[in-house]
Amino acid sequence: MEKIHSKFKSVPKKMIKTITFDQGSEFADHRYLEETMKCEVYYCESHSPWQKGSNENMNGRLRKYLPKNAKINLITQEELDLIAAKMNRCPRKCIGYKTPNELFIQQQKNDSRTWS
Repeated sequence: MEKIHSKFKSVPKKMIKTITFDQGSEFADHRYLEETMKCEVYYCESHSPWQKGSNENMNGRLRKYLPKNAKINLITQEELDLIAAKMNRCPRKCIGYKTPNELFIQQQKNDSRTWS
């Protein structure tokens, strides 16, 4: 959980409203994120993919770079950051064929006057 928190430290708290996880033991310490990031954490129910449509879609996109049998502990943080950068530059139908990067920058510009 500390790694997740450290990745999002530079993001204004008002931009992170919720985080949704799968039912994995690696996410057991969710209260840490709720307290440090001041957001709500949700868990999807097992065998209920309709509860996490965007998560499942993202997992499919991620598999292009990291197959299911990939040994994640052998992948460097730099490689993971490059994968994330590529994924965030890919247009998405669900957001009007904009990229996540475009929307993030737009949101920062729109809301910067209200962030502390």
